[in-house]
Amino acid sequence: MFCPRGLYEAVFELKTDNTTGSELVTGDWVMRCEARTLDDIHALGGNDAADERRFATAARVSEIGLSSYRTFLQPFVRAVMSPRQPSGSVRSIRFASNMSSSPIQIQ
Repeated sequence: MFCPRGLYEAVFELKTDNTTGSELVTGDWVMRCEARTLDDIHALGGNDAADERRFATAARVSEIGLSSYRTFLQPFVRAVMSPRQPSGSVRSIRFASNMSSSPIQIQ
């Protein structure tokens, strides 16, 4: 079973005879996922202003990386890859092994 998108805590408990489905568990531990919120994390403490600055920096680096991809790589990827052709085939890219020929051949 998959959890919907969100924030979860992995809770581990020792398997007992009262554990639901214990016959299906091959080890000594059972894990379950419990939905959490950002308020739950903040309640744990430990996040100070320095942590918030580090998270903000990581978020900004991620945004710059995505922007760089969209500016420089995505146009190339879109140029060499086409949507499915009506016949159902997909354009393929072969890299030539002979360096004297063109390094990329699009068929």
